[in-house]
Amino acid sequence: MDDGWYVGLQLGEAKKQGQWEIGYWYEELGANAFLDAIVDSDFGYGGTNNKGHIVKAGYAVTDFLTLNLSFWFVENRDDFVQNAPNVPGGAVVNGGDQRHQTDRVQLDAVMKF
Repeated sequence: MDDGWYVGLQLGEAKKQGQWEIGYWYEELGANAFLDAIVDSDFGYGGTNNKGHIVKAGYAVTDFLTLNLSFWFVENRDDFVQNAPNVPGGAVVNGGDQRHQTDRVQLDAVMKF
């Protein structure tokens, strides 16, 4: 598969103290859609051949400090053998019941100066 797409919606923008933002995105990235060394490493285990949901929220604590909470729910897009060196166990065989799914939660603070 050599196609990929990313679509979503964000409401609000946390730029000034007390402001909120929340967003939802859906992404699919085929196995040959892009160079897997430079795609988002937070999406699944990084690399390609993934599809999933991304939910993010942010709150501006002050004008210069924003807290962000992100959730990723990602699974393999296709059944095939992939070499995934950063996956525990090395190569992963995705044949029917051996598909892998990655759920990730991330909390970060962004400070502007």
